[in-house]
Formats: sequence, structure tokens, C-alpha cells
Amino acid sequence: MSEYNADLQPISYPIEEAPGATGLTRTHIFGAIRAKKLKARKAGRRTIIERDELANYVKSLPVVGAAHPALGQDLTPSPTACRGSRHPPATPTAGRAGH
Repeated sequence: MSEYNADLQPISYPIEEAPGATGLTRTHIFGAIRAKKLKARKAGRRTIIERDELANYVKSLPVVGAAHPALGQDLTPSPTACRGSRHPPATPTAGRAGH
């Protein structure tokens, strides 16, 4: 008879648990699978992703503050960007009275 070890890490996650394990959205996970950047496996009707596959995918994402070599970009967050928004802050326009 085997004993249950509470410290035992799962070797794979069902697709429903992958967002919680990585901090990514469900849409992001499915997009990465479709783009063949993340490998998923089928076990009958279930879709699972290996723990190491998830970890490697997350490690492949751009590092904040690092230059993107292909685009020559700096990925450091701008101090003027709105928190929680994908859009840059609105800039007031001078001399537009009546609008």
C-alpha cells in the first residue's frame, strides 16, 4: 500500500488548471497551444500539459526590462503608463476650448 505524499508535485496539469499554475489567462494558454509554442497532450477527452512544459513556456516569455533582440525594444514598464490598462494615458490637448 502506498502512502500519499502531500509534497508531491503533479507532473501535469489539466488544461483548466494551467492558468492558475502559470498566472496566464485561459485565452493565452489556448493561443500558445494553437501557435505550437506550448505542447499539450490528450488523455482520452482530457487535455493535459506537463509541468515542465508550462515552466519552459513561461521562461520563454520576454523578461521585463530586457531588450527584445529582434525588435530592439526596451520592455521596461513606463512610469507614466496607466496601471491595469493596455492603453497609454490620455494626454491633454492645449488650446481646444469648447470641446
